[in-house]
Amino acid sequence: MGRRVFITGLGLIAPHGEDPESVFDRIYQGDSAVRMVRSGTVDFGSDLPLATADFTPKDRIPKTQQLFMARASQMAVVAAEGALQSSGLFGVGQEGPEDGEIGVYMGCGLGGAEILQEGYRTYFVRQSRRGRPSTVPMIMASGPASHISMRFGLHGPTHTYSIACASSTVAIGEAFRAIRDGYLDTALSGGAEAMLNDGSIAAWERLGVLANSHTDGPEASSRPFDLERTGFVLGEGAALLVLEAESALQERAVDPIAEIIGYGVSSDAFSLTEPHAAGQEAAMRSAITDADIEREEVQYVNAHATGLRLEIR
Repeated sequence: MGRRVFITGLGLIAPHGEDPESVFDRIYQGDSAVRMVRSGTVDFGSDLPLATADFTPKDRIPKTQQLFMARASQMAVVAAEGALQSSGLFGVGQEGPEDGEIGVYMGCGLGGAEILQEGYRTYFVRQSRRGRPSTVPMIMASGPASHISMRFGLHGPTHTYSIACASSTVAIGEAFRAIRDGYLDTALSGGAEAMLNDGSIAAWERLGVLANSHTDGPEASSRPFDLERTGFVLGEGAALLVLEAESALQERAVDPIAEIIGYGVSSDAFSLTEPHAAGQEAAMRSAITDADIEREEVQYVNAHATGLRLEIR
């Protein structure tokens, strides 16, 4: 029997805002953050329903550090600070937590997508080889996790999981396992993504998975269980949890937000873009077994629900 693992902190940057309570309230009330946004130029582009985060690193991250950070990394660092403050491990004005032996487990798919686009534009449009010297480290998917580690002086293991839509869930699950099995006591875990640049949006649009604006307005574009669904709405943001072993929690005498009791993961070995029900079922069964509960005890299932017609049968 492994150790119990609790969530003690939460920080986020989201299209709905940055305060977790107000964000959850808006979601519960059905308040959509989707708006019509112009992607591309006036002559070459399209208006699409997107969910953008009202985020700027100004006065939140030193300018010298911003020069080496893509947007996903910037949002991840600010969300991580919020999570650490929420947990009580990090106070306003501190450089980092007193205990630096904290792990970082992050999910990220494309990393600095906007920096890659900028590099292509410099080379192919401006026909210049004088791009950013920092382009390579800025586009790495490991950027968000690495910058969190460096910003707060965290010397535990730092891992990045790039597993498409499952990246952040797997990151949290692996952090949970590491704490449960005694490899560390505390971890920051979650994910960050920022690909609302013209090139990335065009690629997603070409894949045929982005939702069209609905007649009821852009807010109604994301409707994954509707017979007339057309796809998903692309967004951006970052969300981090602080996970702690029960012993660490008791030592600090803090109240947890929630407890993680099980985790399951599988590969359906079928398609990159078309999930197979058998793989999803295997992951859920594994999580239920890991949690040592009966399936009838599950009260809520969070569906992947991308709104693609092939996913719901």
